[in-house]
Amino acid sequence: MTETAAHSDPAEPAQAKETAFLEAAFSVFCAVGVKKATMQMIASKAGVSRPALYIVFKSKDDITRAVIMSLYERAAQELALKLTNRQAPEDSLQAVVDAVCGQDDMERVLVSPHAATFWSFEPFGDQPVLTAARAKVSRVLTDWLDVEAKAGRIACPSPQLTAETFVLAIEALKQQRLAAQDLGLKATALAVHVGRGLGRATPKG
Repeated sequence: MTETAAHSDPAEPAQAKETAFLEAAFSVFCAVGVKKATMQMIASKAGVSRPALYIVFKSKDDITRAVIMSLYERAAQELALKLTNRQAPEDSLQAVVDAVCGQDDMERVLVSPHAATFWSFEPFGDQPVLTAARAKVSRVLTDWLDVEAKAGRIACPSPQLTAETFVLAIEALKQQRLAAQDLGLKATALAVHVGRGLGRATPKG
């Protein structure tokens, strides 16, 4: 997330203000972790008072959920731009890896010593939010798999299950707290193996 300062000017568009608060929260989370972060830290980073922050986000849980959803929304958008028809399955799955591990903000999370706090919501009891965030990425992959399977270019009887399982596998690797290089190697190897399996189809026509 590109860092910008938020201002309490009431004329400022609500969306721009919310984005600035999310960027501030993301920076604080990377620096000290989600658990130790406070609304005061986030407000100070954004350049506003704590009451001004509370007008937009009612709690730290609230803004944490929004940060996570925003991360995966951008990952899904990036993935949608990279997936094309007739693309090799290995390349498409590598695009998923790049989206959930390699885009700039995800890399900032992965190199943070507090990365684990982004993937675990036990303190908030909010695992469903993380599941919903990941679903944004798996839906994009599901659509691609469905098109390719119907065209006979890949063998994939259950696009949704395949997409959800692959994304979950990549997320599981992220939770192992691997060095960025090791994570990349393992995720790429997974993409290659699964992609080769999907590619065993006889094209129609």
